[in-house]
Amino acid sequence: MSIFARARAAMSALLVGPARPSPGSTFRHVRVANAGVHVTHETAFMVSAVWACIDAIASALASSDWNVYAGVRGSEKNKEALPEDALHRILNSRANGDMTAQSAKRALAIAAVGFGNGYAEIQWDLAGRCVGLWPISPDRVTPMRDERGMFYRVLQDSAGASVDLDPVDVFHIRGAGLTGLVGDDPIGRAIQSIAMSVALDQFGAAYFGNGAQLGGLIKTKSNLDDAEFDRLQKQFNAKHAGSRNAFKVGILEGDMDFQQLTTDAEDAQLVDARNQQVEEICRWFRVPPHKVAHLLRATNNNIEHQGLEFSRDTLRPWVKEIEQEADFKLISPRGPRKFVEIDLDWASEGDFKSRIEGFAAGIASGIYSVNVVLRKLGENTIGPAGDIRMVQGAMIPLDRVGDAYSAKQAAAAAPAPSPVPAPAPEPAPAPAAAKRAPARPGDLHRTKALIEAYERIQARREGEAEEAEAFAAKQIDMLARFLGDHEAAARTWAAEVLGGADPAFAASMAMAAAVETTT
Repeated sequence: MSIFARARAAMSALLVGPARPSPGSTFRHVRVANAGVHVTHETAFMVSAVWACIDAIASALASSDWNVYAGVRGSEKNKEALPEDALHRILNSRANGDMTAQSAKRALAIAAVGFGNGYAEIQWDLAGRCVGLWPISPDRVTPMRDERGMFYRVLQDSAGASVDLDPVDVFHIRGAGLTGLVGDDPIGRAIQSIAMSVALDQFGAAYFGNGAQLGGLIKTKSNLDDAEFDRLQKQFNAKHAGSRNAFKVGILEGDMDFQQLTTDAEDAQLVDARNQQVEEICRWFRVPPHKVAHLLRATNNNIEHQGLEFSRDTLRPWVKEIEQEADFKLISPRGPRKFVEIDLDWASEGDFKSRIEGFAAGIASGIYSVNVVLRKLGENTIGPAGDIRMVQGAMIPLDRVGDAYSAKQAAAAAPAPSPVPAPAPEPAPAPAAAKRAPARPGDLHRTKALIEAYERIQARREGEAEEAEAFAAKQIDMLARFLGDHEAAARTWAAEVLGGADPAFAASMAMAAAVETTT
C-alpha cells in the first residue's frame, strides 16, 4: 500500500457523515456556557442535583436483581430461573475478584448515566464463558472505527499507551444518542442548565462568604491617605466580612457614614433560581424531583404515582438496554438458550397493607400461589401444598351465565316424575371358598347400616329426573372429595360384599361403607 493509500485509509476512519458515522464525534461538546462557567464532568458532578439524579438511577439499577433464566425471552413457554448459573453469580454476587456485583453494576450505571456510556471488559475462560466483568472509566475509552469495523481504544497510562479491545470483549451500556453506536454525553447536552447551577452555587458561596449582611460603602467628609485607607479596610473586613461575622455591630471613626448597598437573598431571587434549576436538571435526567429530596410541590398522594413514573419512564429504557446487551455479549450462542432479566417489581411496590391486599386478590384469582407470594416477601415456602393455585368457587365462565336460572325454570315447568319404587336388594352371591373374604366383626351391623343408608338415598331421589347411575356418581364424587383415601377402601369393601348388585345400589353401599369406616 502506498503512502497516499494509507493516508486515505486513515482519513476515512475520521470522516463524519451519514454513510460512516463516527462514534467519537458524539463526545465533542463545547465546555463553556453562556453563564461564563467552564463545565467539566468533575464540576458538573459537584452540583448536588446532577449527582443526585445520576445516583438515583444508578443505585436503582444496581440494587435490582439481574436474574438469569433458561428459555427464550417472550416465549409462551414458562421460563426457568437459574440461581446456580455462573453468570447469575457474576451479576448478583461477585463481578470479579476485587468488586462485588453491586459496586461493579453501580460504577457501570454511573458512567452510563453521567457520561452517556458505561464500559466493562469481559473476562472469559478457555471455554468461552464469562467469568468476570471489570468496569473501565469512560474517560479512558474512545470508540473508534476503521475499515474492519468498530473497536474500543482504552488509554492505559498518562504517557498515552493504549490497547484496542474487540467489541465482543466489551460490555457497553449506551445512553440516548443520535447514532445508536454510542450514547451522547448528557453533561454536554445540558451544559447551559448545569452552568447556571454552577454559577448560582458560586454566587451563593460568594454572597454569604463576603458577609452580605453588612455590605455597602463607608463615606467620610475628609480625605484619607493610603495608610489610613488600608488600615480601615483591613480592620472592617476582619471584623465584619464572612458568614461568621454576620450581624456584628460596626463602629465607625470620626465623621464616617455607612451606606448599605447589598440586597438580601430574597430580593436577589437566589432561592427561587436555585429551586428552578433543581427542577431543570431533573427534567434532563427524567427524574422526579422528590427523588433528589426536592419536595417543594410533593404531597403524600402524588409521590407514589411519581415513583411509578420513575420506574416506567426512567428505569425501563435503561433496563431494556442492559438486558439486550447482556443477552448478546454475556451468553454464548453455542450453549443452552438463556436470557437476563432485571427485576424491577420492588420499584412499583406500595405500602405493606396495599401489597398484602394485592397478593390476597392474586391468590383468590388463581394468579399467585401461596409459595409465589412467600418468595416475593422473602420468606420460606410451605412445601408442595403451597404451590396449589385456587379460585373462588362461585366464579363461572362468561358463556355459562344464566345456566342455573334456565335449569331451574325448566325443572319447574316439567311435569313431576312418578315415584320410582325402590328395587329390592338382591342378595350377594356366595363367593367361592377360595375367594371368600375372611369374616370381620361388625359385618352385620355394617350391612344393616348400608341398607338404611340406601333407603334414605332412594327417598332423596324421589322428584329428581337424573338416572340412577348419574345420581350415584354425583354423590360418590362429592363424598370422594371429602373422604379422600377412605373412599377407595369403601368401594373395595362394597364390591366384596355386594358382588353383582346394580350400580346405584353398589354406589350407595360404597358411600355408606365409607361413612361407617371413617366414623
